[in-house]
Amino acid sequence: MEVEKSLAASACKQFEEENLVCPASLRKGFFTVGALDNIDHNPSATTSQGAFHGTAISIFQFPTPTNSGISRDTLVIDPKILVFIFIRAHRQNNFDLYLESLEAIVPWFFALDHVNYARWIPIHIRDMKTLSPDVKEQLKNFWVIQKTENKFSSMPIDQAHEQNNEVLRGSGGLVGLTENPSAFKPWMIAGPEQSRLLTEFESQFLESTSQTNLNRLFEVISNMGNPFKDDCPELLTLDSQNCTSEDVISTVRTVENVGSTQYKQYVKDVIQDRSVKIQEPFKKNSLALFKRPQPKKSMKLKQQVAI
Repeated sequence: MEVEKSLAASACKQFEEENLVCPASLRKGFFTVGALDNIDHNPSATTSQGAFHGTAISIFQFPTPTNSGISRDTLVIDPKILVFIFIRAHRQNNFDLYLESLEAIVPWFFALDHVNYARWIPIHIRDMKTLSPDVKEQLKNFWVIQKTENKFSSMPIDQAHEQNNEVLRGSGGLVGLTENPSAFKPWMIAGPEQSRLLTEFESQFLESTSQTNLNRLFEVISNMGNPFKDDCPELLTLDSQNCTSEDVISTVRTVENVGSTQYKQYVKDVIQDRSVKIQEPFKKNSLALFKRPQPKKSMKLKQQVAI
């Protein structure tokens, strides 16, 4: 439901920008036919207050073997929203929302060449969806933990473990301890208890690190201005304000469709049909990104001179 709400918000935003209701899947370059008819909600109503009379419009397009049309690329769910929904699922201990948001994020792993995630997360999603109802209900109680009594504070078990490791290591880490048995043994036995006491003291008497970082960010935005308020028709890199290349703009427009197509094909070939082995190598897309633009192609003459 949360992903559907995000999709609906994107569609409404598109309507506000274009001042036109038009399906995002509609493609350019096709012969298109529209069909109109009346639509009545609650046709049994006896008064106008309880009835709704409107017009429904259906649009049909006719592709040909030689013409697949041109994508409009107008409707994209903001990937940041998907990540926020994913985090919210953990914080609220919502297992169903976790699976829904994770499946919506997977196409980005395919498009951006995160091979390990693209290979194994679809398997994880399949495993979670095929759990028996009894096991799934039990898992919903134990897939996250809550370290405090605060609301919206649940977290994955591996994240809690990493936090404990970070506290245990301290600022100096393990440098030198592993080579000194007399120092390593007390640290290994008493270290967790010392770290726990130090953390409790800091939480009660010292300003939290997150609040410190928030104050620093607020100070930077106050001094340098808010980059999100810039009204510029060009696509800019946020930190440097440099205009991006056409390759990067093309990536922004097509990245979601590329990932979604590859994800669906992977599920069909590897999970459903099992016609492709899971160990088969991935063909990388190498899309141009803000920090990784496409390399400029050198001229053949320069290549010959270099040889």
